[in-house]
Amino acid sequence: MKLPPPPHQLVDALKTLEGGGFPVRRPFPTNLIHDADPFLLLDHMGPVNWAPREAIGAPDHPHKGFETVTYLLEGEMEHKDSKGHSGRMGPMDLQWMTAGSGLLHSELPSPQFWERGGVMNGFQIWINLPASLKNTPPRYQEITKDKIPSYQNREKTGLVKILAGEQDGIASPIQTLHQVFIGHLILDPNATISLSLAPEDRTLLYVFKGSIIPNEDKTEIREGQMALWNPDSKRPETWLFSGMKEGAEALILSSPPIGEPVARYGPFVMNTNQEIREAIEEYRSGKWGDIN
Repeated sequence: MKLPPPPHQLVDALKTLEGGGFPVRRPFPTNLIHDADPFLLLDHMGPVNWAPREAIGAPDHPHKGFETVTYLLEGEMEHKDSKGHSGRMGPMDLQWMTAGSGLLHSELPSPQFWERGGVMNGFQIWINLPASLKNTPPRYQEITKDKIPSYQNREKTGLVKILAGEQDGIASPIQTLHQVFIGHLILDPNATISLSLAPEDRTLLYVFKGSIIPNEDKTEIREGQMALWNPDSKRPETWLFSGMKEGAEALILSSPPIGEPVARYGPFVMNTNQEIREAIEEYRSGKWGDIN
């Protein structure tokens, strides 16, 4: 069976601070990978073991022109925005926010978590929107862990939690504006799972536990590393992911590039610098409202 080639890039995640000062591991954007169209950012938030009354998050801040995906492994967070949405996330819950035409929001530890402390661990992904959808009205989609479907191998030694998109007819309830697959891959020691990923996709694999060998290649992707494959019309659709003796967990992101100019300034992602200036003015003028 013919399998996809080795990754075009393999990078180590950089450690940095985000939001109110919480630590993240960031495989991109960095000076090695600026973006991975249509993906704009991947942050591994933590893991951090917060003492009581010390946990921090991301206070009020704006977004426009793209979507954010938050997936918690451990901890508890609350979010609020200037459109009246609010909610709480627990372990293995998923939140998909379409910033679209612009809003303010906050992402903070829940009051209960802040009081007692504990481990906070999760991911935030930014996904670009094409020009035709950048002014889509903001919306939230929230999926609790019991509503996230899974696809397993025959041996029941490997599975992927389908956060967006589908595998073998099993589909996430998340409604996406742009074709995208996001999966949480979990492999027992020495397990292998087969997945279908479109040749026209840009595909990313970020390993956050153990090590994975993709497609029976010699390239071992270790904890804290991300591999990137560019689109290739000749690339087979069938991929194999094999865990090492300690087992492994990873995020898989796969989507066709949008292929449009990207103008980016902090939390604003548009197509031109003029649109960025307009977004900043909208934010400063209070057009997007306040968080009550």
